[in-house]
Amino acid sequence: MTNYVTQLPGELNIEMTDDNDLVFAVKWDFDISTYTFSANIIPKACEDEIPMGITIVNAPLGMMNVTISASSIADIAPSTNQWYMNWTVDGLIRTVLAGALVLRSK
Repeated sequence: MTNYVTQLPGELNIEMTDDNDLVFAVKWDFDISTYTFSANIIPKACEDEIPMGITIVNAPLGMMNVTISASSIADIAPSTNQWYMNWTVDGLIRTVLAGALVLRSK
């Protein structure tokens, strides 16, 4: 059974153009070797969430990259959407980052 930890996540608002890929780094101040991460976009005008890419760069140093590809957001019109990142450790899921994702046309 998976349990959810309820608390306010850190706010991180993102703005990007809809025809470019975006990669940003996240650095945690601890070893993330035992954590799993997932991140999703919640489009304003669509029911299906869109997964974001996560690459662990250096787990002992808490370093990761998060990717949004232009192809994954191609069907979203310029708009303000939402996104979030969860981590899971020891069977507990926690939303740790969330915010607005503003898509602008080029």
